[in-house]
Amino acid sequence: MSFDPKSPVTHRSVLTVAVPIMLSNISEPMIGVINTAVIVSPGIYMLAWWLLEARFGNPGLWAALCVFFAARSLTFASRMPALEKRAFG
Repeated sequence: MSFDPKSPVTHRSVLTVAVPIMLSNISEPMIGVINTAVIVSPGIYMLAWWLLEARFGNPGLWAALCVFFAARSLTFASRMPALEKRAFG
């Protein structure tokens, strides 16, 4: 979208700029939670996959996937109190 200084300012043009800014401001507190889960959970999954798949085959792979889901849930849950405190005071 190009900006023409001679064109009138409309609600649509203001919303075109404001909505992405509002969405980024709303989602900013979640960045810390997402980064922790994105980094830690796959590492735990890879370790579980390496240990379980070699010993149990395909069922070990499924078990590693379950470990990944649990790790992702725990990493999100471990960050929630800090996120809640930062967001709501």
